[in-house]
Amino acid sequence: MRHAGSRRSAVHLSEYAGRGVSRATVSYAFSRPDQLSEGLRQRILEVADELGYAGPNPTARSLRLGRAGALGLIFSETPAYAFADPYSIGFFQGMATAAEEAGLGCLSCRCRTATGAARPSGTRWWTRSA
Repeated sequence: MRHAGSRRSAVHLSEYAGRGVSRATVSYAFSRPDQLSEGLRQRILEVADELGYAGPNPTARSLRLGRAGALGLIFSETPAYAFADPYSIGFFQGMATAAEEAGLGCLSCRCRTATGAARPSGTRWWTRSA
């Protein structure tokens, strides 16, 4: 139970134990609702609301899947230049459109070395699937 003014850690799937619903079924109610009857899904969501369970933790899910759900762009120019250059703007717009169509977010940042110099263009960056 939640008490006014008290701090409580996040509610976990294990708190559904003893309520006649498996962890997998609860997970499906949030991530694959088409796999459950509407009545069962509604009962699960009502109990989740009572418990204060908001659904799967997106950070934990990203770690488990090995995906961030975002496209990243690292550039060496200043943001003022990058967002004023017509070619950069077109590239950013294309990237944002592709990300949106794929259901991904966008992240861009300027990367500089500890000395403040931009990284050489030949530097290789590691990549990971979105």
